[in-house]
This record gives sequence, structure tokens and C-alpha cells, in this order.
Amino acid sequence: MDDHIAEYRRGLMALPDVARTIALYEDVWVPYAKWNSIRNAVETVLRMPPKNQALCLLISGVSGMGKSAMVDRLNRHYGLKVGVNAPCMVSMELKADVNFKNFKKQLFSTLTAGMSLSDNNMTDELMLGAVRALNIRAIGIDEINNLTLTTRSDVSRSLAHLKTMGGSPFHLSVIALGSDRAQNALASEKSLLRRFDIFTLDRWVENAEFRSWLAGYEATLPLRNLSNLTAEKEIQFILECTKGNTDGIVKLIQRAAAWSIVEGTEAVNLEMLKLGWATMPPVSK
Repeated sequence: MDDHIAEYRRGLMALPDVARTIALYEDVWVPYAKWNSIRNAVETVLRMPPKNQALCLLISGVSGMGKSAMVDRLNRHYGLKVGVNAPCMVSMELKADVNFKNFKKQLFSTLTAGMSLSDNNMTDELMLGAVRALNIRAIGIDEINNLTLTTRSDVSRSLAHLKTMGGSPFHLSVIALGSDRAQNALASEKSLLRRFDIFTLDRWVENAEFRSWLAGYEATLPLRNLSNLTAEKEIQFILECTKGNTDGIVKLIQRAAAWSIVEGTEAVNLEMLKLGWATMPPVSK
């Protein structure tokens, strides 16, 4: 029986071993408490009445803690494809060369569903028309920390521009995501920073939330036998090897699961985790 596998992943068990091994490396999403808090906050922001100082959110953490996956998930729930009848958000990722001119151009394009115009034609009227027509209530900005890579003058002008977008007539909330330097990027505009509720994506530690998340991830693995990632020795090994980094944890479990298919155990245990930490498994036996 495949009852230990999440229902939406059980169909993978009908595939040959090679195809199941490849499926192990697919991106999957496992909800957890911090994510639920962030999603609730985003939904609240989108449904708030227009405010003179729109409430904003800052989600920060070290690289590899799942911020980019979170942006993708938020776009799935609240992006433009939801339809103009529901308040929605649009998203952009800041490049490393984000001077004020490029920032303003990227912001305009994002809020107008991809319009690319000359500087003289990028008017607030056009942008406001698009924001109202598309029912955009928030803009997600990934890699907000890249603001720190440009000049102080460009940082000040970009933040002042964002502050303007949060007031009348746009009333846009900013949902900023970035590294642990993200708060530094906003610090020079203190009146803007005060508008942000801050969520920090901490490294995983051994607690109930981590065990719940591990159990959820384990259920996505198309293996014939039940694994036990939440056992004490397995948890200790995972955290010791990965330092609690989400990306590292996922890669370790994926490789361990692939080794379990190669070795015929069809379950992730401490032995398979050690193999996964040591080397990349082959795709086929």
C-alpha cells in the first residue's frame, strides 16, 4: 500500500525506477507555520481598504531558506491570473545593477503588466490606470537587498519612489523579500521602514515545527516503504550536515531517497542519509 505517500504523489509509484528517481528532484511545496503566518499577512494586506500609508511586509533570511519558492507560491495564490475581480499582487526581482533609472523602469513594467516605454512616456497616469484596471494592491520585490549594491543617491531615490507608491493615489503595499541584509536596504528611509511588518526565516532547529515539515516532505517521496525522517538520529544528522538550511536539507533528502531506490531499501534512513551526504547517486541501478 502507498498510504504513506501524499495522495497527489501516489501516481508516481506506477513509474519505472528511473522515472521515480527523477521525480524525487521535482520542486514540491510543504506548508509550515511561518509560511501560514506570512500568507495570512499577505491576504490581509490585499484586502485592507486603501490607506494613506499602506502596510508593507519584509521577509528576510539567509540564502537557501526558500524565499524564491515563497514568491512563486504567493504569485500562484494572489497573482494576476487570479483575475481582476480579486485584489492581487504582482512581483519583480531586483537585478544587481539596480540604479534608480532601472528600478523605476522595472517597477513601471511590472505594474503595467509588461509595458515597455521610453522614459518620457512612463507616466504616473498610465501606471495608475493599470493598477486600478488590474486591481493590483501590492507589489512583491524579491532580492530587495540588491539596493545596497548601488550608490547612496540611487538608494534614496528608489526608496522615496516606493514610499510615494504606498500613498495616495496608488495605495500599494510592498512585500519585500531578501537576504539577511534586506533590512539594511530599507534602513536609510526610516519613515518607510516603519511601515513594514518583519518576518524572519530562521534556520531550522529541532522542534515540533521542523518535525512536522519533515513529515510533510517525507510524504512527497515516491518510495515503496515508510521512511522515518523525524527519528532522533536522522534529525540530528540532517541538522548537523545542513546547519538547518532548507535548500541543503531538501538536497540531502532527495539524494538519500535516490540512493534508497538504487540500494533497494526504498526508504530514507540514517544509512541512506550518509550516502546522500557523501556523493550524488546514479539515476539508475
